Amino acid sequence: MAREIRIPGFEITGPGLQEPPVDDLADSPGALLYMDLSHPAAPVSGTPGTVPNLAAENAAVISATPVAPITLANTFTSASGKLERTAKGGLLVLPSKVNDVVGQTVQAQMSTGLASWARTRQTDWWFLSASVRLVRTGNAGVDQQILRLGQNTASTIVSVSEGSNGASVFGSPPPNRTSLAVPSTPTLACLSVAAQGSGSLTSIAQSFLLGGPINATFKGKSVAYVLYFAFMDNLTLSGRSYAESRALAEATHAAGHSVGGRWHGDTWTNPTTFP
Repeated sequence: MAREIRIPGFEITGPGLQEPPVDDLADSPGALLYMDLSHPAAPVSGTPGTVPNLAAENAAVISATPVAPITLANTFTSASGKLERTAKGGLLVLPSKVNDVVGQTVQAQMSTGLASWARTRQTDWWFLSASVRLVRTGNAGVDQQILRLGQNTASTIVSVSEGSNGASVFGSPPPNRTSLAVPSTPTLACLSVAAQGSGSLTSIAQSFLLGGPINATFKGKSVAYVLYFAFMDNLTLSGRSYAESRALAEATHAAGHSVGGRWHGDTWTNPTTFP
């Protein structure tokens, strides 16, 4: 599909013309999901039930399904967890370590149509990237997924986890944590992974972003983090290499967190005040 052409003082529109991508990271023929609540193209206040998919137009084209926003499902209670915006617009996911309840979580969910389409393309190469700050680590030996494309926590095509690369042989994870603690310097990282599915999954879960104890394994052990962006791209369709995709994601991450960037100097609720 052709893109809309914009020239200062002029605007050319018409049937079949597509809005230009919001930035270089999104400028991919394989872009499926792009979540960034403070993005200048579509900033969001608070923690609403739905948030923009910044790749929605391209996702609608490649999947042949209607454009749909991302559902932000929050079942935390005031005791079991906090879902808040940080001072600079990040999304803080802060489950309690004491009063958390299995199944009371935060999950970002793609539409049914996108999940169904992704299942038909599961043997393609997929790329996931997340700009995150780990503000309270999980337990040693319990590696919690933050971002995933898969059927469930045990069966994924590709996933971004707190301390490992999940299903991928690629990635740039933060160091494995050794204790349940608030790190003295919260780990800021751009986690990027790529993998090809085996084709064995019978479905793709709508939930792609996870926070809190999604099952009993993570009771009292869930990581707390700030999400700045999450991006999912089909590399088979985009033609990008993993290295190219990772470089674009890291450039977006660096621009936002460096001096003058929109996330630089961010502050958030101290996890020690919410045990």
